[in-house]
Amino acid sequence: TEAGIKLSGTFTKPKNNDRYPVVILISGSGRHDRDGSMMTHKPFLVLSDYLTRNDIAVLRYDDRGFGESTGDFSKATTADFAQDVISAVNYLKTRNDINTDQIGLIGHSEGGIIAPLAANQSEDIDFIITLAATGIPGREVAVQQSKTLRPFPVQDEITFEQNVRKSIDIVTSEMEFSEKRTALYTHNNNYLTPILTSLGASDQNIAAFIKKETETVLKPWSHYFYTYNPADEFEKLKIPILSLNGNKDKQVDAGINQDEIKKALVKGNNSNHQVVTLDGLNHLFQECGSGSIDEYKNIEQTMSPRAMEEVSAWIVTITQEQERI
Repeated sequence: TEAGIKLSGTFTKPKNNDRYPVVILISGSGRHDRDGSMMTHKPFLVLSDYLTRNDIAVLRYDDRGFGESTGDFSKATTADFAQDVISAVNYLKTRNDINTDQIGLIGHSEGGIIAPLAANQSEDIDFIITLAATGIPGREVAVQQSKTLRPFPVQDEITFEQNVRKSIDIVTSEMEFSEKRTALYTHNNNYLTPILTSLGASDQNIAAFIKKETETVLKPWSHYFYTYNPADEFEKLKIPILSLNGNKDKQVDAGINQDEIKKALVKGNNSNHQVVTLDGLNHLFQECGSGSIDEYKNIEQTMSPRAMEEVSAWIVTITQEQERI
């Protein structure tokens, strides 16, 4: 890559010797291997197998600094991951067994906001599929998730939200890093200690939780994410895009986010877009009960055939249309 990192991945292609369309799979937040391994599931392995059987070649890779890829994951931001995608595109262009005029991106969760960022910096990306992408500013995603995903109840939701917003304001402020750390630690300590104490947590556990919380949001990734509004990138896209989400997604609310993605694409006059919400699917696109994170590992299915069929059929349609032009 441009950053001097070696990305290691797996390329699969259909058996016949034709030149097929190809997609690059982009993982969500956190460190993932090329299979997107998560708990008991390997969604990217399952998806790439399905697509390859449907005459679409697939490249998937270990995130930088993870598995067999080099680099430092902890210092990387969404923008850096977009550069990694562009490196993967450049690699694909050197191959003569695929159709290099039909290179697409499939991004899951954070991968869904990395995809438009990469596509807007490259002439070589021909279509995009986002799976459970966010369409609202990162700081708003963080506020929502702090309410829906936090592992403890609070008595006063309004005050809690104000405190979360204040934390984000500190992180994105112009302060020197050391000042930022002190201000954030003090703020987190002030508002989180009473909540956690009332839940019976020990002083030692509270201290550890607050330290970890403070260090996590001070990472370069968080600062970039809070200030990034994916709608700006979606609005610039001129290539075909399919945005999918499940209506039981508890991590990325399909209603709010799909609406904003749609709005941005319409505003940017994107002439070939589809925004589809699938019934009964969670953030991993499994058929599920409540959609909560706790269910993921207990669901036998890794990815709903409906979702994979939707992706595959759309790619076939788009690439056939592109060939006719």
